[in-house]
Amino acid sequence: MGENFVLMLLLVASLVQILVAAPTYNPRQLSLPSQLNPYPTKPRLSFRPDGTFKITVFSDLHFGENAWDVWGPQQDVNSTRLMRKVLADEKPDYVFINGDLITGENTFRENSTVYIDEIVAPLNDVKVPFSSTHGNHDNQANITHLEEILREQRDAPLSYTRVAPPGVGGEYGPGNYWVPVNFQPALIIWAFDSRGGWSEGQGSAPLPDWVDDSVATWIEQETALMDSVWGPPDKTRGALAFVHIPP
Repeated sequence: MGENFVLMLLLVASLVQILVAAPTYNPRQLSLPSQLNPYPTKPRLSFRPDGTFKITVFSDLHFGENAWDVWGPQQDVNSTRLMRKVLADEKPDYVFINGDLITGENTFRENSTVYIDEIVAPLNDVKVPFSSTHGNHDNQANITHLEEILREQRDAPLSYTRVAPPGVGGEYGPGNYWVPVNFQPALIIWAFDSRGGWSEGQGSAPLPDWVDDSVATWIEQETALMDSVWGPPDKTRGALAFVHIPP
């Protein structure tokens, strides 16, 4: 269960508070390149008036584990209950689900992505924006990272999870993207897909469990565009990165 990840628990809920000064308005934001406006139809994330932005992190939820007995489904019920309690107590501005959403090797092909509906239900109910990375247990014979992402996008209006451009992330590593906070971003939340697990289908084979080299080039291209429009990062914005299997 997330052997290579430092948070080796069924559910880890941690809180991150980030303090930054309010950014200076830049009129160039009125005509952003489309690459720098990745969520034109979603609410713009923003800091609170006191300059804080609270992120709650859930990791290694492992929904669908031991789906054939009483113990497994009860763990999913417990995880959902705990998620609801944490959300009610902390009232975060954003939620990040950091990999191993589902124990894919324990699921059945016919219903493997249904567990995404259970995971996002507490987030949908409180209308909190969120996004996710995926782990080695999310790539298995009966499920893939891409299938989970597409299901999440379909069922959660406030999901900010995206699929990387073609050629970025390698095979089975589509979940590389970034999320801006504030109009001219004071914070960029990066998500990297560390792949891992097994390919889907009957000929299932092990997958590399690291972020693909193509992501490095993509980061350079994205940050160069950000710098050209928003200015150098040391003066305008900070960054926070999430990945399931660390380097």
